[in-house]
Amino acid sequence: MLKIGIYTGCTATNVGNAFFDMGAKQFIQEAFPSAKLFILGGVTHWMFNHSQVPPSQQQKYSINSLEMAELAKIDLIVFAGMRMCKEFVDNNGRSFLSAAKRGVAFLGLGVGASEYTNFEAKYYSDFLSKLGKVAIITRDDNTYSMFKEYVKNIVSGIDCAFALSRYYEPPHLDFPNYDVVTFDSSLIPTSIDHEGRDILYAHHNLLGGVV
Repeated sequence: MLKIGIYTGCTATNVGNAFFDMGAKQFIQEAFPSAKLFILGGVTHWMFNHSQVPPSQQQKYSINSLEMAELAKIDLIVFAGMRMCKEFVDNNGRSFLSAAKRGVAFLGLGVGASEYTNFEAKYYSDFLSKLGKVAIITRDDNTYSMFKEYVKNIVSGIDCAFALSRYYEPPHLDFPNYDVVTFDSSLIPTSIDHEGRDILYAHHNLLGGVV
């Protein structure tokens, strides 16, 4: 039986991570219905580096943290979202390198870059070259264009969040005629016409931009 680990993001600080994590799980379940799936998570190292730990202590705590992906007996690790960037390598690369030494394969499913720079493409490509068995399905054409010269097994795809509606169906709300406005800390455009509907001002970050 194929054993697959879904390497999720930190949904407590960014609910958008849940969208592509759930979508990725749905895609994998549809593609490999007989596989056994495990949620491994990629939160631990990230939280030690970006929470309330003082910058001078971050490296110390990150080294002492442990993620299941470093030890889990699995065949494949699937990761999605904005993972093709320096931040991901610095925070979570250790788990991937540890798994690679044990022969684990990797699939970037609906992944994208962050800064879209030549530096980012080279930095992340160097990291991928150390993983051995890896394939990438990008979530946007720009990421594909950035990495196609560096990554052998790469194709252009879509964001995993497109599968979210097949994974989860929310209940209907007893709250008709509303709009959800989510611009985080950016200025809200004055050109939006809500036509008398109630407005819910949301923020993608649970901590309201603190982290």
